[in-house]
Amino acid sequence: MNPVAIVVVVIAAFVMSSAYYMITGRVRAEILGTDPQARPEPWKPPVELVRSGVLAVVLAVFVDQQGIHSWTGGLVLGLLCWLAFPAVLLSGSVMWDGARTKLAVIHGGDWLIKILMMTIVLSVWR
Repeated sequence: MNPVAIVVVVIAAFVMSSAYYMITGRVRAEILGTDPQARPEPWKPPVELVRSGVLAVVLAVFVDQQGIHSWTGGLVLGLLCWLAFPAVLLSGSVMWDGARTKLAVIHGGDWLIKILMMTIVLSVWR
């Protein structure tokens, strides 16, 4: 595992998620009935960095344990991880808890982008 690569993907995930939610923010705000211009509470960005750090470390362990050294291997691992975890969890929240489908799709898109970026970068930057 490359600690520099882990730090880089954590920061990149934070930036990518911020951009993603700026793009989808209006729709998300409509679904939630909130102000699309509202800023997050100050404690949320640092917690999001920690969450992304946990994700990056776990994905780095998967990449290392599977001996993945190519972007295509990282892509496949990322797709499988996204399908097995965020897609399953978010679809379950829609099916069992009545979560809004559009909101689950928005969050699922964020997770897909983050996981794919992380697994690809961690696979090639050894």
